[in-house]
Amino acid sequence: MESRILTAVALLALAHASVPSLAQAAAPTPQAAQAPTADAKRAEGYDLLKAGKPAEAEAAFREAIRLNSRDIAAHVGLGQALTAQEKHAEAVQAYRAAVNLNPTNPDFRMQLGSALVQAGKREEAVAAFLRASDFAPRAAAPLLAASEQLRELGRTADAVETATRAMGFEPTNPAVHVALAQAEGARERWDAAIRAYQAALRLNPGDRPVRLALASAYHSAKRYDDSIREARLLLGANADDPDARAALAAALEGLGKRDEAIAEYRAALEKAPNAAILWGNLGWTLYGAERFQEAIEASRKALAIDEKLAYVRFNIGLIYAVMGDAEQSAREYAAALAVAEPADTRAALQDVRDAIAKRGENPALKEALRLLAAPRGGQGRA
Repeated sequence: MESRILTAVALLALAHASVPSLAQAAAPTPQAAQAPTADAKRAEGYDLLKAGKPAEAEAAFREAIRLNSRDIAAHVGLGQALTAQEKHAEAVQAYRAAVNLNPTNPDFRMQLGSALVQAGKREEAVAAFLRASDFAPRAAAPLLAASEQLRELGRTADAVETATRAMGFEPTNPAVHVALAQAEGARERWDAAIRAYQAALRLNPGDRPVRLALASAYHSAKRYDDSIREARLLLGANADDPDARAALAAALEGLGKRDEAIAEYRAALEKAPNAAILWGNLGWTLYGAERFQEAIEASRKALAIDEKLAYVRFNIGLIYAVMGDAEQSAREYAAALAVAEPADTRAALQDVRDAIAKRGENPALKEALRLLAAPRGGQGRA
């Protein structure tokens, strides 16, 4: 009996020894104390974004979301990290999650719209921007973003209407007038575009890009003297401005002063030798001056810098056609048509018609006309 009692006492003692006190049970283990929280992982993600480490930031935000799926700031941060890695489709999903958690926040809808643009979903982006406007009814920014995408989609009348709505909210915002000018320019309503650019400049006279755009609009309206005036104003502020000198050159060419235009283009290229568009414009002006070989050389330099400039390749094709080299002309036109937008093709077709009207038809120009006028299925080109 004694041995049994001793054994029971011993067992009781062991049992007490293995059970922690209430104070011990309440104290966290070292592992539990170090367990990350959603807030901590989110903060870590934003720190990593600031440090330029988007992939690591993505991992931190995903962990924050795993710990708290309703952490809106973590979803937004994830969208930013994914965008920095050009994972645009995934970024769209991250921003959609933020919008679903807070549907009335216009900023989240703006970020969603921007992600949709980068994912190539412009129609959906327009819807997102317009929905953002519903929750920021007096703000111009969502409407300006929508107007830009409508313009890119070719819905120019809608772009004008949307920019005009923005004007009603922020009439003293130069960006609103610029958006309207761009939309009107896309419709080739140059007088309306000019008025809008002028209004923007009255609000901010020192805005160089807007004055350049105004000079370009004057050029498109064939108001070359006005274009020259704006270009010279810019050159007065900075004589080394290659864009202003290019605008001056284009206006001089419009007035038929090709030698002066060529000199201005060459001066601009001294400051910006890798400007493909300047080389292309120089090539076109040299073509107008019937300096064909120089025109081809300048155009080739443009393509060496940016091979996607379809209009420059069209110009080379035209030059060879005018020179009577049908084989080389056809090669250039075929290469241009492979990358051309409809507007480029329409302009190239008009250039061939103009050349025929001026010089008469030869076999190479006739073939160029056939190539450009032929319907092209599947690519939406003219």
